[in-house]
Amino acid sequence: MKVILKRDVAKVGRKNEIKNVADGYARNSLIPQGLAVPATAENLAKIEEWEKGKTAAGAKSDSVFAALRAKLTDQTIKTKQKAGPEGHLFAGLREKDVAGILAEETGVAVKPDWLLFSRPLKSIGEHKITLRQGESDFTCLLVIEKA
Repeated sequence: MKVILKRDVAKVGRKNEIKNVADGYARNSLIPQGLAVPATAENLAKIEEWEKGKTAAGAKSDSVFAALRAKLTDQTIKTKQKAGPEGHLFAGLREKDVAGILAEETGVAVKPDWLLFSRPLKSIGEHKITLRQGESDFTCLLVIEKA
């Protein structure tokens, strides 16, 4: 039976791929769990429409990232956060938090998945922030001060 995967499925395929799987596996496992839908003409048309929308959204996202790059390259962004006497933040800053700070400073919507962190920021001081979308990336400096 041909199915369209709605999510990545281990040892089967990736999201939006059309796969030929055993009838029982499709009817008893993939479709009831919401992992796939039958590959009908209607469902195939929906996938094609979604792919077209995805490319248009990608182009818009590229222009937003370019605008952000123009505003933030070699810039220093300052923020005040609550910290203890030794300079440790009470709440670590994650990608979502830093994206909000950058959006507030620049006026450009920043997606948290553009930010590359190895772990949350947990101390006051200077931190280099790397933003990446696709093959394009740049860095800016985030200075966290004690509130």
